[in-house]
Amino acid sequence: MSDEVNTEDGKEEGRVFSRFDYNARVPSFMSDRAWTARKLIEDGRKLDALLLLAVSVDGFVSIWFHDDPDAAAELLQRCGPKVKEVPGTLRFTEFLRRFAPTDRFRDRIAVPLFVADWLRHEPRNATAKLIAEYRDACGRFGPADDPALDAFLQLFSEVRERTELRRMADEYTYAALAYRFVRNPLVHHGYAAWQAPTVADGHEVVYVDQFDGALGLSIGPSIYVDWLYQAADSYYGFAMDRPLWSAMGYEPGARPQRVLDSAWQHALRSRS
Repeated sequence: MSDEVNTEDGKEEGRVFSRFDYNARVPSFMSDRAWTARKLIEDGRKLDALLLLAVSVDGFVSIWFHDDPDAAAELLQRCGPKVKEVPGTLRFTEFLRRFAPTDRFRDRIAVPLFVADWLRHEPRNATAKLIAEYRDACGRFGPADDPALDAFLQLFSEVRERTELRRMADEYTYAALAYRFVRNPLVHHGYAAWQAPTVADGHEVVYVDQFDGALGLSIGPSIYVDWLYQAADSYYGFAMDRPLWSAMGYEPGARPQRVLDSAWQHALRSRS
């Protein structure tokens, strides 16, 4: 594949773009979104910043799947034969693992939340009781006590060896909880879920008592900004390491148009 392309979609019609210029577009766009989110945070508009960051990472994941269909296929295969689409939490967390690999928050597991839900669904489990008793004896776990997921699995063989528990542990990493309780409610309902209060500032991570006595995890908005900045920096290198023109042929409206076309076909077929 050539490292130059003629384009007519900019003000400089006919300009020759190098692959370096072309592959910088997506990371540059995402870095701009992270910069804008940081400004919103400084202005006290935390929810607006989180919404912008959530949809930006979502879009980044879609571009990654377009640019690297083998990665998308690998994740789908990991989900098993009955799953037709990679779940959102797995898309989100795997993207951050690959493109923000040095982040210190992403793969931490929220132990108090994991254990509380485990005991709720399996109240007689000895391992879950042991962790809960240790936590209570030491005073309530704080985020500084939350280990990385791999370290937690090394400590507790039952979680590591029981397939269903191993899968559930993945759902309690900070990144997975951010997707489920911040991204999803913000995108679909306009506000973060009560399990993920937005009281933390900057790079803080805090556990917060909820009105019903349950525990919620609050992740500071600057952590989300860092995730997007790091991913943008890494993605440029990812694109340049391959014979890849990032997002070439990527059309966000293609799927909605297919849905409309299908609706037209169904409507007209029903008249005949």
